[in-house]
Amino acid sequence: MQMLATDKYRALHYVLKIADRKSAIDFFKNVLGMKVLRHEEFEKGCEATCNGPYDGKWSKTMVGYGPEDKNFVLELTYNYGVDSYIVTECIEYICVLRRDVTAARAVAYTTLTDGSLALSNNGYYFRVIESSADLICRVQLRSGVAESRNNQHAKFYEEILGMKSVNCGDQARACLVYPTDPMVLVLRPFLPRDDDDGSVKHGTGFGRMAFACPTSHLPRIQALVSEASYEGGFKPKILTPLVSLDTPGKATVSVVIIADLSGHEICLVGAEDYKDLCKEDPGADDLLTKSMAEDKSREWLQKKKQQETQQETQNVDDAD
Repeated sequence: MQMLATDKYRALHYVLKIADRKSAIDFFKNVLGMKVLRHEEFEKGCEATCNGPYDGKWSKTMVGYGPEDKNFVLELTYNYGVDSYIVTECIEYICVLRRDVTAARAVAYTTLTDGSLALSNNGYYFRVIESSADLICRVQLRSGVAESRNNQHAKFYEEILGMKSVNCGDQARACLVYPTDPMVLVLRPFLPRDDDDGSVKHGTGFGRMAFACPTSHLPRIQALVSEASYEGGFKPKILTPLVSLDTPGKATVSVVIIADLSGHEICLVGAEDYKDLCKEDPGADDLLTKSMAEDKSREWLQKKKQQETQQETQNVDDAD
């Protein structure tokens, strides 16, 4: 493979599908102390399935500890009318450094042996470590059962995305970084259940890792993915070929969506236009608050469930 210069690459964000938007926003703002950086509403599903395989109205909320062009953040996608997702096994946890852990300690379900606090929200797990900085520092993904597969998995990130493997104190885990980026991507094999084949069960709540790279590199990365194959027959996939995505009133960005050897989705974004798109919006919190106040989809879903329950009861009564 012809390697690309990756000094301008960096990890951007991880995408979480949020079924209960109110609970999620309260958690990220008031428990983890993050800020709403921008909020966008869309009338139809994303051409690159940013919101998953859903065609209807959805929203995107970026939260984090600082501007997107300098910090790794989280993207919360909310699909109107979808009240739950099948829990995913693809992401194990997200690790956060916090100056003030008071709020996190109050809702943590346990304190781990390393002193980190374990929390959960909307089916996702978080670890909070008291520190002198506020930072999202690690995303840990499950990469399948075999350690040999994990080694090939790490090789994929090194060859295609130009990341570097570093020692993280556990030979079973692969830890990958960009030299000037504090975010660490960790890949860990996990033990399957007795009836399991060892593959990662992505469910409908699967996420997506986003990386920025020069826009001119996107066609070559797409070609590299098409050509790549690894020991054991593992191959990455192109999920969405190079496409331009519009955001109303904001910059258009070029993206390629791929899947790694365990099926984890990766969004590769042209850095130049993304720098314009990701500018912090001082009105984002107000826009999000307004959108949540006007959102009647949960009431509609509750009414629909009540009607279905009543219909089922009526069917039973008719059968008797």
